[in-house]
Amino acid sequence: MKFYKPFEIAETKSALKKFSIVYTIQGQDGYDERSFLNAVKQTVVDLLKDHHETKVKIILHCIMERYEIRSGKIITAEEPFHSDIMINVKSSDDLYADMAQVISEKNNQVQKNGQ
Repeated sequence: MKFYKPFEIAETKSALKKFSIVYTIQGQDGYDERSFLNAVKQTVVDLLKDHHETKVKIILHCIMERYEIRSGKIITAEEPFHSDIMINVKSSDDLYADMAQVISEKNNQVQKNGQ
């Protein structure tokens, strides 16, 4: 049985005297897009509760692999999936769920198209 360390959120960039701040959560092996978004949900929601009436966007970077049948090679690419920019005025849980849904839909679309 493998134990995962808890996810930690860290401020990684800021601009304009902290008017714009980027927070990062480092991924871990063994998570797909949906399980990662579920695992970090409470961490992100807790952060959002302290930042009402701010614009928020989630960017999820996924390492995507696909097997090229003709060449026999595995093609690996880092793919960013962006949520829409939303204003944090409603419930933080609902806001996170809406942004996670947009990311999941974009990821599903890429997988469907085989890109």
